[in-house]
Amino acid sequence: MIPEYCRLYVVETLTPGFFYVGHTDRQPHCREDEHASGKGSYFTKKHGFKRMMFFHRLRDPRMCQRLEDDFTIALMCQLGWGCVRGGNRVALHEHKLRRWLPPCLQELGPRDILPLHLRPVSKFGPELATLLDRFEVVRGLEDSD
Repeated sequence: MIPEYCRLYVVETLTPGFFYVGHTDRQPHCREDEHASGKGSYFTKKHGFKRMMFFHRLRDPRMCQRLEDDFTIALMCQLGWGCVRGGNRVALHEHKLRRWLPPCLQELGPRDILPLHLRPVSKFGPELATLLDRFEVVRGLEDSD
């Protein structure tokens, strides 16, 4: 059974510049409470929970997992794959994660940024662009405080 909706979200960790991308079909506060209490993911447990940056409700829950993965890859390209986990890329150890990185990121170091013209293209162009814009706005608001 496919849920009525799905929400994609981004967690900012206590480790500066580290983020976790996830999704849930439950109420946002339930997943936020799990991450805050150390029960959300190994990555947020390791790096600590600072805040839930935002939730984004998806109209078609069937695309949730794929969009979560594409958004994770996009943030990895933008921030470095060592600073982001989510989707199918949640391994904590570098040697395990490298097997699951897209080819364009496999030769880069964990903090290297992939040039814009080399980044993979998502089939979710408008949805992914909305998520990236939202991430930058929320992140920019934090930097301006």
